[in-house]
Amino acid sequence: MPFTSLTFLLFFLPLVVALAWTAGTGRWRTGLLLVASALFYAWGEGPFLFLLVGSVLGNWGLGLAVASATGEKSRRRWLWFGLTANVALLVAFKYVAFLTSGLNWLLDLLGMPILPLPSFHQPVGISFFTFQGMAYLLCVARDETTAARSPARAGLLLGLFPGLLAGPIVRARELAPQLGGWRMKLHDVADGARRFIIGLAKKVLLADVLGRAVDGIMAGVPNGLSPTLAWLALVAYTLQIYLDFSGYSDMAIGVARMLGLRYPENFDLPYTATSVADFWTRWHITLSSWFRDYVFLPVSYATSRRLDRFGLPLRTETLLAYGSGAAAAMLLIGLWHGAGWHFVAWGGYFAVLLILERIRLGRRLLKAAPVTLRRGWVLAATMIGWVLFRAESFGAAAAFYKVLCGFGHGRPSSAWRFATAEVLLALVVGTVVSLGLGQKTLRYLAKSSGWKESATSPILEAAATWSQVGALVLLLALSLVWLAGATYTPFIYFQF
Repeated sequence: MPFTSLTFLLFFLPLVVALAWTAGTGRWRTGLLLVASALFYAWGEGPFLFLLVGSVLGNWGLGLAVASATGEKSRRRWLWFGLTANVALLVAFKYVAFLTSGLNWLLDLLGMPILPLPSFHQPVGISFFTFQGMAYLLCVARDETTAARSPARAGLLLGLFPGLLAGPIVRARELAPQLGGWRMKLHDVADGARRFIIGLAKKVLLADVLGRAVDGIMAGVPNGLSPTLAWLALVAYTLQIYLDFSGYSDMAIGVARMLGLRYPENFDLPYTATSVADFWTRWHITLSSWFRDYVFLPVSYATSRRLDRFGLPLRTETLLAYGSGAAAAMLLIGLWHGAGWHFVAWGGYFAVLLILERIRLGRRLLKAAPVTLRRGWVLAATMIGWVLFRAESFGAAAAFYKVLCGFGHGRPSSAWRFATAEVLLALVVGTVVSLGLGQKTLRYLAKSSGWKESATSPILEAAATWSQVGALVLLLALSLVWLAGATYTPFIYFQF
């Protein structure tokens, strides 16, 4: 059940929040949220609910096995068994066709008969709930949290509906301390509703408008596409993917907040990053930190220990250790996003950029360049990477790059078919939102005018509060009207 469906907005969410408010802090609320989460997932995925339940119960049992294991070797065996089981589940439903096609290429090269490509429906959110399951086992193994003693508690830790379909990836060590008889408060409901409405507006009024233009333009690749049109599509997609995914994260965080829970932030104005490394601390933060903790750091440390034997200079050893960790993490991040070589290449592209920034020349250039130039470089590099991410194949990406470089065959005037008033407005507002220009402007005006919040009169405070409420009501009304008259467009990250 997507957050943008009228069923969710008008019935499911208000009913769940109201019932959770009256259910108290014990078993009634736990049971309510588990039933709500099951209905939420089954609404669109039907029988695959059993896959989610199986994943939760399996990780619950494995967590108990890890926690009760006697001796480090036994604990490690149970941990690796659990991690392997989660990866196997992900491979079976997401990567088996990709792996079979790779095997068929080898079989064809050897002149052997190829295998039929299996066709599986990929359950929505499988990448997210399997990663939460692996993080849960790792948290238990590292004594960062205690193992859930009941399957109900495991269900709250691993299958709660706000972040079930597209994150944020919430680790047990972050959520478990909040589940000890947590209480819903009126100001949490209000703050959560505000965050949800903002995310809904970002998705519906901005990302969907830009998405329709992007889809229309990309349908013209490679014939009939002008450089002007290609750049319009690239700028629109750069804004669309941020507004779409950060909008979903806002909604998920808002729903959790309405229920009295605090989910971690997932975006921090990534298009204002001053380096590629900084970008990955701001974009999809919960996924980036997952790979940092469980892939980048272990690989870097392991590489450093092995290089110690060769007596290399410390600077060289550090660079090689960093490069190995960055390559492993980014290639896997690319593969996590999709079963295609262009996703792997997208991850490899960012791995190369991270390593280039780490070498002496790269560090010096970043240090010497002004902030505006660094931000421009990171934004340009990210946009170039989005072409690989959006394309369906290397051929499509190459054709689009060719048009971007001025070798298109279409007429520049054709851009106006897609650059409608609503698309141009979405581009302007989306740019303001993505770069945080509105917040920066308000802070600048407050500072330059000498206005201090503590000196504000009660009348002005009330006016500001009611103005915000009015703006939120207007955004909600516009979003509902738009949804009522539009065809549904799924969230980009649902496919991952």
